[in-house]
Amino acid sequence: MAELSILKGVAFVGFTALILFISLRRAFAYRFQLESQLRAQIDQVQDSKKALTESEQRFRKAVEDGPVPMIIFAEDGEILSVSQTWLDITGYTADQLRTIDEWTTLAYGERKQSIRAGIDNLFDLTGRTDEGEFTIRCRDGSHRVWRFSSTPLSSLPDGRRVVLSIAADMTSQHEAEAFQLENERLKAHFQKEQERNAFVEKVVSSLSHDLRTLLTTILTSTETLGLYADRLTPEKRQNRLDVISQHVKLSLEMLTDTVSLAQGTLTEGSFRPAYLNLAALCQVSVEEIQQAHKSTHRLVFHNAGKVEMAYVDEVLISRVLLNLLTNAVKYSPNGGEVRLELNKREAWIVLRVIDQGIGIPAADLPRIFEPFFRSRAVGRIPGTGLGLSIVKDCVERHRGRISVESVLGRGTTFTVELPLAGDQTPNVG
Repeated sequence: MAELSILKGVAFVGFTALILFISLRRAFAYRFQLESQLRAQIDQVQDSKKALTESEQRFRKAVEDGPVPMIIFAEDGEILSVSQTWLDITGYTADQLRTIDEWTTLAYGERKQSIRAGIDNLFDLTGRTDEGEFTIRCRDGSHRVWRFSSTPLSSLPDGRRVVLSIAADMTSQHEAEAFQLENERLKAHFQKEQERNAFVEKVVSSLSHDLRTLLTTILTSTETLGLYADRLTPEKRQNRLDVISQHVKLSLEMLTDTVSLAQGTLTEGSFRPAYLNLAALCQVSVEEIQQAHKSTHRLVFHNAGKVEMAYVDEVLISRVLLNLLTNAVKYSPNGGEVRLELNKREAWIVLRVIDQGIGIPAADLPRIFEPFFRSRAVGRIPGTGLGLSIVKDCVERHRGRISVESVLGRGTTFTVELPLAGDQTPNVG
């Protein structure tokens, strides 16, 4: 029995040892497998890290060698990479651009703070954004116009967010556009000068022709008086003197109108508005014309709108009133009433000159304000054809408007509308 017990004990120990051996062998095999896998993962991580480092180096090199200005910077302001193109255009060195603060100080000066606020917001982007155009200052003091666009990149291992900004140099385009605008301005100026020269030629030609006719008549009458004064009756002598006087006055009127037109149209005469009593100016103008024609016409002034002060150029408005009132008298050869009305409508001061004269044919109305144009209805009534064009120029300098209504044989009404003070911007040309 004792031997049997020993055999059983030995058998149990042997079996237990076998089980333990098998377990240990499996454990060692599993450990070896784990160690192999761990070594493979470590090698893989190292390979990935190496590949990442190489990729980062290639990316930075691509940025540094890029054909356009590019910069990479972190949210703490550190500039991680800047392209050589960026440095070449601006003239700054990489040592001068270690941080965004240094860059904005150099490139933007006093505008730095507002620019930095926009840059700081870039780190909250979720995708590419166009920031627009900015003027930067280069190292040599010159300025460039850059259009920026920015894109967020992945964060650094230390958690800092990173942004890539790319700039497009728009300076040449802006210079080309500025050159084109200047070129167009010069062309327009040249064309305007050509038009002015053509106008001068027309003025000189017309004035020369008209003055030659008038002066010839004056010379003829003068010679007649000189040669035959003792043979002429007093009535004929006076007639010759009246002709001379009339033609001298017309010559002076023609010269005055031509000079006024030239000053207004060619030299773009001055416009000096001020507050004045427009009603008083109208009354004075009417009295001046009435004094000269008191025996043939009755001039009336009516301030229907109770207008007093107005913001106008006294010289220009005096010229408007005297021209319109003189024309009203001149083209009312049978006398009658000439009426000047002053009124106010909405944002406008309204001047209206009404006569009962010969009127203007409907076909002539569209051209009545053209320089040198004279209606066919005027017949032998002398004139230069410049007065109404001068009136129109004076009105338009006030940013006003003028219109005419007329019925042939029944009279004419000229209406001038001027902006009320506060509703007009002075027009200097």
